[in-house]
Amino acid sequence: MEHNYSVRIADIVLRFISDIPLVITDDIQPHLVYSACDQMPHVDILIRWCRYSLPEEVSVYGQDLLIRYYQSDEHAYAVSRKQALGDCAVCVYRKDFSEVILYIDELKYPGMIRRISKVLQLLPMRQLLTYFRTLMLHSSRILIDGKALLFSAPSGTGKTTQAKLWKKYEGAEILSNDRTLLKEQDGIIFTDSYPVDGDEPIERSVRSPLGAIVILRQLDENTIFRLSNFKAIKYLMEETIADAWNMKQLNEIKVLWLDLLERISVYMLECRPDQDAVNLLNDRLKKDGVISDETKRQAA
Repeated sequence: MEHNYSVRIADIVLRFISDIPLVITDDIQPHLVYSACDQMPHVDILIRWCRYSLPEEVSVYGQDLLIRYYQSDEHAYAVSRKQALGDCAVCVYRKDFSEVILYIDELKYPGMIRRISKVLQLLPMRQLLTYFRTLMLHSSRILIDGKALLFSAPSGTGKTTQAKLWKKYEGAEILSNDRTLLKEQDGIIFTDSYPVDGDEPIERSVRSPLGAIVILRQLDENTIFRLSNFKAIKYLMEETIADAWNMKQLNEIKVLWLDLLERISVYMLECRPDQDAVNLLNDRLKKDGVISDETKRQAA
């Protein structure tokens, strides 16, 4: 018996086809698709619960903390990090994602991988997103005045803190805690959540147009200024989730950002974690017309 699950990531539908039932956790539930989405690009992912041995002619072309990447003339291979008993999974795929098969070594690791969110971590998702012209930014995301405001910075700099301050003082809704997807569609830059969203995932999926991106830095005084495209691309590339070893992917990501920067505002907010920082940014966004100055917002 086949078990089928469709998960929407931005406007890409991943269709999982498995002989063994998968577990739907709270972080995946908002991203499930229950009806046909023929207008969206889709990727079929066949899951096979058996060991897979790499062909002899493959060559290594990259690795990160979790996955080693190989390639041959026709296919690419994402091999999960070696454990005490050997690799737990191998994803075999074409680089246009017209064919994706995930082999999970059920014999050595019985029952270890059942959650769809765990399966996502075994796939070459960064490559897939770039192929479909989708960016993943390390950022918190709030909804204010019908637009998404992204706070981006290295871990521990205060992204979640600023989002919570905006919720407290401006009644903003927090949509993402750690990762935000961005993609242009019909001339509009949309933002969306990603199921694997850090330690405090937001268990809902809200698609919203982008208002602005704010790069955060901690400082004893609150200051704000708009970044030139030249400076903005540096900070955005540093916080874009990508394969650092994959120069082709990084170049494609840079081109996507340069295209988006023609139509979006990126600010540098050097600040303390207080209400004055919220007021300073709020006033600047209103002045620049990013958000409206007409609606009085009450704290949540």
